[in-house]
Amino acid sequence: MATAQVNNFIGMQYAREGNEYEKEDYNFFNQQYATSSYIDVADHNLDPALILKPKDDNDVKSAISYAVEHKVGIAIKSGGHQYSGACSCSGNNVQLDVSNAYKDLKIISNPTIPVPDDRVLVFAGVGNQLQDFLAYLASHGLFAPTGQCAYVCLGGHGQTGGYGQLGRSFGLLGDYITEIRMIDHSGKVQIINKDQNAELFYAIRGGSPGNFGVITHYTIMVFKAKSYMGIENTIKTPKGPVKFQGPRGVKAFWLYNENTLKSLLGFVAAMSDAGNAPRGRDLCVNVLSTDFDITKLFPSFKNDEVWKGLQDTVFRFFPDNIRALLAGKLPPVIVLYAQWCPVGDQQKYDESTDAWFRQFRNLDNFKHGCVHFDEFPADMANMTGHWVFPQRREFPRPYVKRTYATNSKTLGKDGWVNTLVGRLGKICDPYEKLDDANERPVPNPLYDNCKLSAQIQCFGGENSMFYKNGDGSSAYSWRDSTVLQTVDCWYLNINDTNHKMSQNLANQWQKENDGVMIGAKSCFSKTDRRVLWGSWGSWVMASPDVWKTYYEDEAKYQRLGKARAAADPNEIMAELALGIVGIAGTVDVCIKLINDFRFGKVLVQAYKDYGQVDAVVGELSELESGMARDQRELQSQTLCILQSKLEAATLAISKPEKYASSKRIKAIQFLGLRETLESTVAELESWQKRFEATWFQMVKSGPPDLDMALKKASQTEVQDRAEPVREGLKLRQAFNTSGSAKLAEKVLQELEWKTIPYCKAELAIRKSCRQLLLSGSVPDSLTTRLQIARQLVTAVYYVHLYEFVHKNTTPETVLIL
Repeated sequence: MATAQVNNFIGMQYAREGNEYEKEDYNFFNQQYATSSYIDVADHNLDPALILKPKDDNDVKSAISYAVEHKVGIAIKSGGHQYSGACSCSGNNVQLDVSNAYKDLKIISNPTIPVPDDRVLVFAGVGNQLQDFLAYLASHGLFAPTGQCAYVCLGGHGQTGGYGQLGRSFGLLGDYITEIRMIDHSGKVQIINKDQNAELFYAIRGGSPGNFGVITHYTIMVFKAKSYMGIENTIKTPKGPVKFQGPRGVKAFWLYNENTLKSLLGFVAAMSDAGNAPRGRDLCVNVLSTDFDITKLFPSFKNDEVWKGLQDTVFRFFPDNIRALLAGKLPPVIVLYAQWCPVGDQQKYDESTDAWFRQFRNLDNFKHGCVHFDEFPADMANMTGHWVFPQRREFPRPYVKRTYATNSKTLGKDGWVNTLVGRLGKICDPYEKLDDANERPVPNPLYDNCKLSAQIQCFGGENSMFYKNGDGSSAYSWRDSTVLQTVDCWYLNINDTNHKMSQNLANQWQKENDGVMIGAKSCFSKTDRRVLWGSWGSWVMASPDVWKTYYEDEAKYQRLGKARAAADPNEIMAELALGIVGIAGTVDVCIKLINDFRFGKVLVQAYKDYGQVDAVVGELSELESGMARDQRELQSQTLCILQSKLEAATLAISKPEKYASSKRIKAIQFLGLRETLESTVAELESWQKRFEATWFQMVKSGPPDLDMALKKASQTEVQDRAEPVREGLKLRQAFNTSGSAKLAEKVLQELEWKTIPYCKAELAIRKSCRQLLLSGSVPDSLTTRLQIARQLVTAVYYVHLYEFVHKNTTPETVLIL
């Protein structure tokens, strides 16, 4: 069925369904960083019904109106680089691609807030790619801390991204956002800063990717490079006195070998464990498998003569059997980024700084496999360009991601360096392809079919701005982290015959990494710490086992949930954000609840009626005092009270069938209702306990004889079957005394079924909640009715809490007694 087009929308629209050319257009514009990695994962669907490319604010407002009218969600994309696909969606939902709409860049010459002398304010549209943003800043002699991928756009970069080479010396990009322009769920333009919408200002910066509204622009406080040149200083070096002034960097690469990698990672561990490195030092070590295009990072190797020099180094460094394995390909490489900037108290390049650089220079030789070692001075406006990664992804393959963070200060003692080198070597080291004698090639499926890219960076220490900026003014987590370690394992494309095998190998390898890198006895992080820009594993953010890895505590998680609920009460912004549910829409109640969160809210609202339990308690109390006078009236009225509530709930979950869709549930959207649901369950349990003594009058169909006697009757018809309970009539007077309630409790424990007093009864057959709700039949007793009611509320609670993304989860396994 064709998707309806958005009215009053000037920009381009690409529908998932259409003719051959329309589908080709859709497929072209649907490509983003995460799509190839989840193309064969059933519950990670990244195919929206409609891709919208707005031209301006009016288009965005039209898209929001469309979402409201059609009861679908919007996923917002700027660069499309979120690793787990949080900028896409599926089902009937739409993707709003703002990359062409907001490319404004302008220095604010007359700021309305105080701006330090070393900084200026820049008004920047979210559609700007990082490479364009940095080029603009450099043209003005400006710089800012950012990530490193050239094709990331500022939209997500200012929310959960912005981690990069300047992380220690300056912090994150979001730390310097002073104002946010956003179009909210109602289509209104909001200006958000620390004084206006302060809670939202906190939440957007680091809280969750893209789910508060459509952000169009940031106002960012950036730095003047001329203010970070330091003071000239002359120091003694092995080559004699040398004058230094201004920032300094090293960009180098080595042919992969264990000794060099251990040395470089040892520098990372030592710097991290000491915890007192000056603020201006930034250090990052990268490892890249065979076939990586090194000319992207080092363009000089595009020159034929320079490339021949590289080949000569490979020839001399590796033995014949390794060269034969490589067959002319570039072997795995180790890449170093090291930088010093004069900041704070350290304005001079002194002997300690030179010693820090000297440890890298000592590896600049053939023995360590060094191919290229570039040490250079540069002002910070130009320095940042050296760290940009000018490629969309390392390899044209899907991958399994891992990003770990740690606050450990014992990496050296805990053996992290050797452990990590051993794990990386399983895929990178060409000697893994040889037999135990390192003589002959042997089959090695992991080495043969998988590749890796790894990035290990220092972030912490007492002088780190990554740490110091974690003052609670933004929602970024784990600001006390000392090292971030990203390791991606790339496997074969889906059209390759060994695709599935390589995917399994990649997953198993990463699972083994989890075992040695995370845990109380691990060498890296004693607790599981993850970052939203590098999300991995389960997408069910509502599960405590998941959200605890992204947020320090529940108070923060709840705070963000409240900010989310306030910013978008109708759940229009339906990005994945780690909470995807890929189940097709049907009339089944459970599936409706999963697919449309607003639909779930209808059910929750129906059950809020139980929150008014005090009035019901009073009514039943009066009946309880008079139950000796008329048992049947008590039975009937009690049943009617609960029946009316069950019917209201059943109607609520049956009526809005038209709303059934595959809208993604965002776990954080549920937080605002969690307290209500928990309270509802507690109230139902309390109600049951209070009136347990009155329920003895309802039929308890223990033996099958009674069920058999009633089988031929309608399940909803009141049965006047005196015969099965005639022998119990002699006890009727006993139950008409003032102590009937207490006596009933004892009788129920010992009474034979034939002695049950005369009462109204219904056929009691064990059924699932799903069967009950779809059939419209009435439960057999008040106790059972309350059990079903509580079970349904609890089931809905857990459907939303855990989101049931497992492929084997069905309605029968969710809503079952």
